[in-house]
Amino acid sequence: MDLSPRPLLDTDPDAELFAGRDEALSRVLTAAGAALNVLVVGERGAGKTSLLRQAARRLRGQGVDVAFVDGRGATGLVSLLDLVTAALARDPFVAVPEASPQVIPELAALTLLARMVGPDRQPVVLLDELPDGPTGHALFGRFRDELWQLPVSWVVAVGADDRAAVTTPPADAFFARVVDLAPLTADECRAILAARVGTAAPPDAIAAVAAACDGTPRHLLFLAREAAADGWRTDRAVATAADREDRLERLSAPARRLVAELEASGPLYASDPLVQARLGWSRVRIVQVLGELVEAGLVGSVRAVGDRGRSRTLYSLHPPRGDEVTAGGGR
Repeated sequence: MDLSPRPLLDTDPDAELFAGRDEALSRVLTAAGAALNVLVVGERGAGKTSLLRQAARRLRGQGVDVAFVDGRGATGLVSLLDLVTAALARDPFVAVPEASPQVIPELAALTLLARMVGPDRQPVVLLDELPDGPTGHALFGRFRDELWQLPVSWVVAVGADDRAAVTTPPADAFFARVVDLAPLTADECRAILAARVGTAAPPDAIAAVAAACDGTPRHLLFLAREAAADGWRTDRAVATAADREDRLERLSAPARRLVAELEASGPLYASDPLVQARLGWSRVRIVQVLGELVEAGLVGSVRAVGDRGRSRTLYSLHPPRGDEVTAGGGR
């Protein structure tokens, strides 16, 4: 049984857990196979990352040159293009030429991307999320024609809030196909639970969890975890989930994003540079947003003592018990 809320990876074991989005995956693969640019749109928790990861696995299995890029860590357009270029790099020690002061930084980044692709490659870039809507509109709108000149196909997944930015002219013409991740049907919910739970849960509990789901895999798995922890009693799980969703709706957009990060990656330290890179935030900003989550009762913290006696605060969606834990690292 695997009810982890983390996004699925492009591995064989995780492929066994993928279910419920088969039609959307088929549409993405068909379009990418025809070298068409695809826009995938879904609400928070709709399964966009898992979908792109499974698309990467399938395409790679067909011999396609694939690069997966997490766009959330970018701090702007140049930074985003640099992430794409790095993902496409076959040699991690490729020298980056100095750009002329007269060259627009975005065009310099596009030139480096073009050099990385070269004349003999036709890769598919799977871009998971954007740092923000304006960056997406600039990339696929302002620099649309420059992108069209590259032998690169794009599959871009965005949240519903960023849809307008990448479908407003001139960016709208860039994407030949738009795949909307609609709310899961009851049958799709049951298919996901069958892949995750197997026969470990009573059929009536599976049906109750599927019926109470808001239509996203993330909410479905939250319900299933709560029910499993309560001996597959579903009434309290549904009540707990409803209370949690009510609290989430009252949060700011950054706070909801941090909840998604905690759900996907587990407990975190605000001082962790990898967390800061994924979010594109400073430590001070992360602490500020965590404070909102603590106040909402969604996050707890403990002091984690490192091997040198120093401590730092570990934040978790499921507050652990006790005042201290022992950790292996320093600040």
